[in-house]
Parts: sequence; C-alpha cells; structure tokens
Amino acid sequence: METKIKTKIDGKKLCIDIIYDIIGSYCYGLAVNMFTAANHIAPGGVAGFATLINYLTGMKIGMISFLVNVPLVIMAFMFLGKKFTFRTFKTVAIFTFIMDYGYPNITPYVKNPLMAALFAGALIGVGLGIILMRGSSTGGTDIIGLLIKRKMPYVSIAKLILLVDCSVLVMSVIVYKNIESAMLGLVTMFVASTVMDKVIYSGDKGVMMFIISDKSEQIGKEVINTVGRGATLIQAKGAFNGDERQMVLSAVRPSETARLKEVVKAIDEKAFIMVTDATQIMGYGFKPVE
Repeated sequence: METKIKTKIDGKKLCIDIIYDIIGSYCYGLAVNMFTAANHIAPGGVAGFATLINYLTGMKIGMISFLVNVPLVIMAFMFLGKKFTFRTFKTVAIFTFIMDYGYPNITPYVKNPLMAALFAGALIGVGLGIILMRGSSTGGTDIIGLLIKRKMPYVSIAKLILLVDCSVLVMSVIVYKNIESAMLGLVTMFVASTVMDKVIYSGDKGVMMFIISDKSEQIGKEVINTVGRGATLIQAKGAFNGDERQMVLSAVRPSETARLKEVVKAIDEKAFIMVTDATQIMGYGFKPVE
C-alpha cells in the first residue's frame, strides 16, 4: 500500500516537473528565436554556442544544443547520479523540441539590438528560474561545472560557468566579426542572472531580526501575539562586561519589519536590533520545506 502511494506522488511530481519544463523552455526558446539569434547575440552557455553554430551552418539551434548535451548527459550519468541525469535529460529533450518547433510563425525582433538583449535576458531568466525551481537544468554549463567540481572541489562552480560563458562571448566576436555582439551578450547574461534569482528566491525571501534586550522574554511573547511570527530566545553573553542576557531571533516578511520594530520600541527603547536579509526562509509561516 505504501509503495503505491509513493508511486502516485512521484507520478504527480513528474507531471508538475514537465509542466514547469515546458513553460520554462517556451520562455527561453522565445528569447532565442525572437531576440538573440536574429540580432547576432550569443547569450552564453550551450544555447549561445548553438546560436553561433546555427549562424555558420544553418542547423537548428535546439538540435545543436541536444547534440552537445548528449555526451555531457552520459558523463553526468556516470559521475553525478541517475536522479540528476534523468531530470536533466527530460528537460533537455523538452527544451530541444520547443526550441526548434515551438514557434512556427514567429517574427524576429530586429529594430533595436539593445532592447532585444534586455528582453531576451528577462525571458531567459524567467525560463531558467522556472526550470531550476524544480531541481532540473538545461544541461550544458551546469553539467560541465559539476563535473569539473568533482576533480577540483576548491573551484567555484559559478566561476567555472562564468568562464564558459565568457568563452562563448569571445567566440561571438570572432564569428559575427562584431564586438557589439559580445557586449550585448554580456547585457543579456547579466539581466538573465538577475531575473533568475528573483524568480527562484522572491517567494522565499524574508528578513532575520536579532533583538538584544533585558526584556527579551516579553518582546518574544509580543512578537508572537502581535506580529503573528515565531520567536526564538538565544542565550547571549556580552564580550565587554560578561553580562548574560537573551537575544530574540525572529524571521519575518520585509513588510512586517516596521511593525516588529514598533513592538520592540514600545517595550524597550534601548533594545539593540540587527536586521539582515534572508535569501530563503522555509517552514511554518513561509514556503514549506521541499
């Protein structure tokens, strides 16, 4: 009975993953088919490399990406595990089909290359963000980075991916014989990275507030009763005079910080408050732990 329930849940999860892959791939594919390829912009990664090969040979961009990803997926299967490989291959297959056949009557935008770079970056960021939210990837630089990381664990994956992307930008100057192609590609990559972070983390972002006061217990109770957020009391000791007191730790939404400050001020105007951004907060009152 338990096995059947597990299978049903996995099947539902797979369907949701595929829906996310389709939506994300459509956004990414629209960016390439409508904005980057026609304006001679290579947006980094395998898609950027495929755009350059497409310009030189006329082969479909999706198919080129697929052929480049096949050996990478095989290596991922050998070194990175079956689960990651299955998710990636599933996304790569969907991405390939949509890239080449999802826009039969689309008219490329070629009036303003800078606007094309900006809108392409936004669409790529949304597309990749949606795909990454489900723990998958479009392959390419992600796999390369993870494989190299196995041999050189001290090297940052982000730096490795940036190195590959920069290599594509350099190649775009050679292929298109135009330095503006690399400049526009850099704009696209920057916008895509910014938007992708917003898509992935915007719903999980919060604020961590640390409050040091002689009335910590009272503040903690008021945070729970008035603000409706949890509060944790942490034992703290002053380094200067050795005084022991409690510190209140509370995770809130950005919009709730002002209200929490009012609560603290009403109880203890001399309280010491530290506020810091939290990229992700999961658990009760926020996004469930996945």
